[in-house]
Amino acid sequence: MKLLVKEVAQAKGIQNAQQLSELAGVPLASMYRIWNGKARMVGLETMERLCKALKVQPGLLLMHIDTEALEAQPKPDAMSQKRPKAGSKK
Repeated sequence: MKLLVKEVAQAKGIQNAQQLSELAGVPLASMYRIWNGKARMVGLETMERLCKALKVQPGLLLMHIDTEALEAQPKPDAMSQKRPKAGSKK
């Protein structure tokens, strides 16, 4: 999951975590983690405060990212890529 609080807040004219913290009544330390997308868990009361302050539904503040699918994708390996030898024509 990815938090979109910062993006939604900025779209509504809120410039920083401190401003949203004051508006929503959420402690500043918690708001910094939420604002920067570092929060690992956000309680329902906090989500409710954010939704009221931003006047949005909770679904707008979250985005699902399928991390299992991302991890399953093959990663490019620079060493395994074949390069033509110098002077060869391909």
